[in-house]
Amino acid sequence: MIHGGLFGRPGVTLADLEAIDRLDYSPAPPPDDAPTTAAEARAQDLRQLMRDALWSDPKDSPGSEFNSVRRQGQLFGPDVAAEFLEANGLLMLVRSHEWYGAATSCPPRVCFCRGPKVQNALLGASLSLSLSPL
Repeated sequence: MIHGGLFGRPGVTLADLEAIDRLDYSPAPPPDDAPTTAAEARAQDLRQLMRDALWSDPKDSPGSEFNSVRRQGQLFGPDVAAEFLEANGLLMLVRSHEWYGAATSCPPRVCFCRGPKVQNALLGASLSLSLSPL
């Protein structure tokens, strides 16, 4: 389960996500200076992965692009979702940030948590999964 969505760079692994320092977050980050060490480059990459995980949204078309509506995160297509799931041995991505409703399509194997909404705010969510033969 992820809050927002997927990432602007390919090849993100679950180990990358586990390495994120969740206390090192800036919602509107200033431009980072060019890293001078491998450790600085890794820290910048992990901060960007966290922003993408929080604020990215799915889209119907292939590829990924900057999420100009939110001004951070990515818009990710079904191909990006499929590559991430395959590379990490996952069957499904559960996105909990918001539910787009039945009228909006989402990439295959990406689902949204559903819950009651008041004034467009999700008050809580539930998800029921069951195993079935593939």
